[in-house]
Amino acid sequence: MTTMPPLTLRQGLMIVDAVNGLGAAERTAKARLLARGVAQVIALGSPETWAAEGRVLLDMIEAWSVDRRLMVVDAAERFWTGTEGGYEEGLREVGLLSEGASGPALDAVSRSPTSGAAQALGRRS
Repeated sequence: MTTMPPLTLRQGLMIVDAVNGLGAAERTAKARLLARGVAQVIALGSPETWAAEGRVLLDMIEAWSVDRRLMVVDAAERFWTGTEGGYEEGLREVGLLSEGASGPALDAVSRSPTSGAAQALGRRS
């Protein structure tokens, strides 16, 4: 059985932004392109905010099976389409945030696929 990987708040935000940035690609293509999408999110953010956790996340993604990547892509898509509330709450709801993981208060910021989740955290870090 494939389980959801444990992610920090920043890693979860990078994942949902990466999947959002992959547009209307087919699920399997999104799973294959997940690491590339995360690398683009990292490149667009400030290095001091994203580089360390981003490298760890990229290593994790490379080690994930296709099934695990598909599970993560599905959760990220549910984050943008079917959840209410703030970023941290939404990541928890879809299973992309580890128990006990948290970060700067983001729940007051409304989520928008056009503004980017990682950008919202970057403005508050």
